[in-house]
This record gives sequence, structure tokens and C-alpha cells, in this order.
Amino acid sequence: AKRTVTITLSGTSAANKVVTVVIGDKVAQVETKTGTVAAADVAAALKTAIDALDIPFVASVASAVVTLTAKDKGAAANDIAVTGYTTDSTQTVTVANGTSGSDVVLNPGWFARSTAEAANDLVIVDLG
Repeated sequence: AKRTVTITLSGTSAANKVVTVVIGDKVAQVETKTGTVAAADVAAALKTAIDALDIPFVASVASAVVTLTAKDKGAAANDIAVTGYTTDSTQTVTVANGTSGSDVVLNPGWFARSTAEAANDLVIVDLG
């Protein structure tokens, strides 16, 4: 399985405020320059900022939620810390872990011996 993390923004952001997301040792920031900005617009800008980072995640956005999905299956991305915060008291940033990455074979019963092969051959089905 691939690790997922959601970053949910709520409320509107006022002018001259900064939303920051830290992924491992990489930082993505969005600054609202003027007026008030809806959470969905800040999330879209945050996705663009995250896309510019060299990280082992792919970002997607839906409404006011940015989802990070590990580029590769496995537990390696589980140890990467993801945090978020804002300088705006009228907006919140919530980071939540979704699926953990996993290298585990979920159903070893899917391994099967082929009757057409020699007794020492093993056919492995990768459900990956």
C-alpha cells in the first residue's frame, strides 16, 4: 500500500497571511497577498507549491483538501513527518494520516503451485 496524508484547510485567509506545510525537511508556503481567500483557493495554491518540491509524494487537491500519496508502495514514506500551520487565526490547517505504507503480502494464499510445472517450480502471482 502507499501512504496517504490529507491536509485540510477551513475558513478564509486574510491578506498578508502565510500557510506553511513541512514535509520531511522540505517547506511549501502560500502567502495571501490581498483581500480574503477561500480555503479551496489556498489549497490549490498549496498543491502547486508542493508540486515544486523534491519529495516522495504526489499531491492532489479536491475542494479545500490536499492529499499526499507516496510515489511508491512500502513503509519507507511512513517515517516522513508532515506538519502544517498558518499565521491566520481565521483559518485552520489540519494534517491527518490516512493509509500507512506497507510492504506486507496481504494474502499469502494467492501463491500457487502449478500442476503443469515440475514439482520444484513455484508460480507467484503479484497482486501489486
